Amino acid sequence: MDVEAPLLIIGAGPYGLGLGAFANYHGMEHLVVGKFMDSWHNNIPEGLSFRGITNWHFDSVGGHSIEDYLSGMPSSGSNDRALSSQFLLDYAEWFWRQKRINVLEKTVMRLNRKEDSFLALLDDGTEIKSARVVVALDMGQFPYLPKRLIRLFKQDRYEHTGKISDMAPLQGKRCLIVGNMRSVFEWSALLHENGARAVHISMNQSGPQVEESDWSWLNDLIDDADPNPAKFKSMSETEKAEINHRIWLEGRGKIEPSVKRRIKENATWIWPHGKIMQCWEHPDGSLKILLDCGDRLTIDFVLFATGYKVDTSSIPFIANGNILNDLEILNGYPKLDGTFQSNLPGLFFTSYPAARDFGEFFAYTMAVPISSKVIGNFLLNPSSES
Repeated sequence: MDVEAPLLIIGAGPYGLGLGAFANYHGMEHLVVGKFMDSWHNNIPEGLSFRGITNWHFDSVGGHSIEDYLSGMPSSGSNDRALSSQFLLDYAEWFWRQKRINVLEKTVMRLNRKEDSFLALLDDGTEIKSARVVVALDMGQFPYLPKRLIRLFKQDRYEHTGKISDMAPLQGKRCLIVGNMRSVFEWSALLHENGARAVHISMNQSGPQVEESDWSWLNDLIDDADPNPAKFKSMSETEKAEINHRIWLEGRGKIEPSVKRRIKENATWIWPHGKIMQCWEHPDGSLKILLDCGDRLTIDFVLFATGYKVDTSSIPFIANGNILNDLEILNGYPKLDGTFQSNLPGLFFTSYPAARDFGEFFAYTMAVPISSKVIGNFLLNPSSES
């Protein structure tokens, strides 16, 4: 079966849903393809908390922000606005229903370019022809695993934390978390709350600060990006680096006191500057780890909390199609213009792949409304390109 859609949005996470809502509001014929909130459903364990920032919503046209969602819910009588993973999934489903976004829950297997159009082949054999394609993949699509470390372990003895949603297999296990930032402590708390026997943390830095994150300073930057999305692109490399570092510090370099209090200290061992040198499997099935400080650990499973890194060439439907050789990529990111369009006319990238050109806050949902308006307004009026 062949389908034609003037606009194809690949990805049904926050950025795809946000653009789909914008397209619906403006009567733009489109199709959103992807599993609804796929990374959030399958790669985030229950109990993982998010910062209580209610303006990090998906709505660019109004009426369905997180505040709107909360206003329709019974008050808990608490001022605590911590947003759990389940809360955000519930909000996303409410947003999806309220905006009446048509999502085709299939997987794009291959994306080809033919003359002035794109052809997307789905996993059920359907081919979609579209003049405009927006790739809106979540950060969870790009887990980073250090090659030097993963080659020390058999494939069934490790996983990236961004790929674990079911904690049951780790009950009673001795776990080693590798990483430096906020997530290592979140995962330490989660592992103990889900019955892990012991948790070791291997770090090569001093670790995050115990301090509440402050995102208030970013509001002005987001407001500026709304009318002028290319402002970040026009900054000097020094200015960009300073902003990105501060976003990184707030997002990953700080751990809230509430998370720190959840850590089971008498069953958690932190190895600062504890670089993993060797690993071998004991006859009893346990793993023996040698750290560069000379200490040895006995564990059962390794979790890599090593962050995310965009690699456009690794996106399956791009790697399997015919556009990769012609697509301009810099340090793994697609090179984008002021409207999120790549060097291939009609092909756009948003969400985390846009972070190089538009700033690290595209790793978060705070940029969904900006992205939706910029791409959507350009598609409504192509002559308005920045």
